[in-house]
Amino acid sequence: MLNILVTRYVSWLAFALALLLWAAVGYFAWTISAAAEEHRATIARMQEESAEHSSALRLHAIARETKEARAELEELSDADLLEILDTIEALARDTGIPIQIGQAPTIAASESSPLRTASFTIDSQGSFTQVAHVVAFLESLPLPSALDELQFERLGSPESGKSARSLWRVVTKVRFLTTADIPAI
Repeated sequence: MLNILVTRYVSWLAFALALLLWAAVGYFAWTISAAAEEHRATIARMQEESAEHSSALRLHAIARETKEARAELEELSDADLLEILDTIEALARDTGIPIQIGQAPTIAASESSPLRTASFTIDSQGSFTQVAHVVAFLESLPLPSALDELQFERLGSPESGKSARSLWRVVTKVRFLTTADIPAI
């Protein structure tokens, strides 16, 4: 009977020891898993911080590299209405052709952008070569602008005869971009 009792106790003790060892193995596996998860989270956080840092460095480098170009662009786009009109009048003097500004400027602006748009209709008459020069000069103005519409029209020649030069008329709609405040007209 003693032998059976000792065997029973040893069995129960072996069973408890096995349960304790399996619990230790489970705790050890859980600890390793938690440490690995923490390590993965740390790596992900460090990669995110590294990406943010390199993005900030690139942004600062771009800002540094484009500082002069941005200042030049700001200077070019800061023309007010009077400067735009003076530029158009200088164009008339350079080409030797009278230019008329046919419409008051149409001004458009949005609240989300500092850029404003002023559109003018410009009319000039002369030989085809002269009006072509006017258009070429309007395309290459030193201000941010775009030709929206061009309309060439051949007028009757003032003199009769085949040797007389014919007159041409060009009507252009030019859109100027500016950051200057433009008063409403």
